[in-house]
Amino acid sequence: MDVEGAEGRVVGGATKIIERDRPIITTELTRDMLRQVSAASVADYLGYFERLGYATTVLEPSSGSGRSYPSVEALLADWGGENNLRDILLIPSGS
Repeated sequence: MDVEGAEGRVVGGATKIIERDRPIITTELTRDMLRQVSAASVADYLGYFERLGYATTVLEPSSGSGRSYPSVEALLADWGGENNLRDILLIPSGS
């Protein structure tokens, strides 16, 4: 999902589908754009998936390799600046 900060809006509209079907999701995020367009923080956005049992992995753009995080809090501690772009893979438990 690359919707220039509207990720929170997309997920808000797809909540029933996400909770029922538990799809694997890739999402591109910056803190600033998510806040401006969706009025959401990265903590709230990713926290929703964490509460549903999704594992969070940050994908490295140059290699495609991933770094998993045990929690959203751990990812945020490693995020960096407001405009740092992160490609995130969200995988539901049991997948």
